[in-house]
Amino acid sequence: MAYIQRTIEETLKKAANEFPVVVLTGPRQSGKTTVLHHLFSAAAGYVSLEAPDIQDAATRDPRGFLTLHPPPVIIDEVQYAADLLLPYIKEQVDENRALKGQFFLTGSQNLLLLSRVSESLSGMAAILHLLPFSGVESSGNPWAVLPWEAPVQPLKARLPRHPSLGRIC
Repeated sequence: MAYIQRTIEETLKKAANEFPVVVLTGPRQSGKTTVLHHLFSAAAGYVSLEAPDIQDAATRDPRGFLTLHPPPVIIDEVQYAADLLLPYIKEQVDENRALKGQFFLTGSQNLLLLSRVSESLSGMAAILHLLPFSGVESSGNPWAVLPWEAPVQPLKARLPRHPSLGRIC
């Protein structure tokens, strides 16, 4: 299956150029991992915390885990080890705060995950939310103007003309 472009792509690129950490949340199967792979896999490593043995490695020795998976890296399903991993990610970011796009974290939308990220990575992370495909994305034109985004005529152009005064202001 061919990759389908997403409307969030430009925002993700900008976030990666402005923040050391980019967190992409959203429901399962919304395309979080796919879009990050598409945009950043040429430069970033990848590890998923979905498998129990990988979760165990991340929680048992977070520092060693991050040594095995140095930045830039996509860490998928970070909610499985967020409590123990996020403080070590913060530590690494603090060592080189000016370096942008170090960590790309995905997680299913989860209030606890967002709370942990906000506490641990305050000011260091862009938190973005990805929804399942929209109609314009599915049609292959993710940057199409949506009906409610159509340009609005200026107010003066819409006002009726008074026969003797011209436009009513």
